[in-house]
Amino acid sequence: VREPIPLRVHHLPIAVTFGFFGDGELV
Repeated sequence: VREPIPLRVHHLPIAVTFGFFGDGELV
């Protein structure tokens, strides 16, 4: 039984933060 949920949830906030702040929101 694979559970890639915790891994994704753990990397989700990082990806979202880098996506929002790295896309040009902070700039």
